Amino acid sequence: MTRHVPHRLPHDDPPDRCNFCGASEVQTLYLCGNFKFRGQYIFKGANGYWGACAECAALIDVDNWKQLTVRVLAMGSRRTGFTADHAA
Repeated sequence: MTRHVPHRLPHDDPPDRCNFCGASEVQTLYLCGNFKFRGQYIFKGANGYWGACAECAALIDVDNWKQLTVRVLAMGSRRTGFTADHAA
């Protein structure tokens, strides 16, 4: 089953939600160069910011990408109801 996930481009600058898990409070901003997603630039200018909540920022700051991935997938699943079982 294919599911369309809506997205807004170009990205708000600064973001109003955690760009990783979707939490509503952004605590840390990470400067990022612009890049394309589905043929469209993400940011309005040459650079932009990825916003992270306190929990995601703590994982990013210690390079714990594995646990960040687990957190992002769990939060997305809670928010959308979509699980690995749906993809099988």
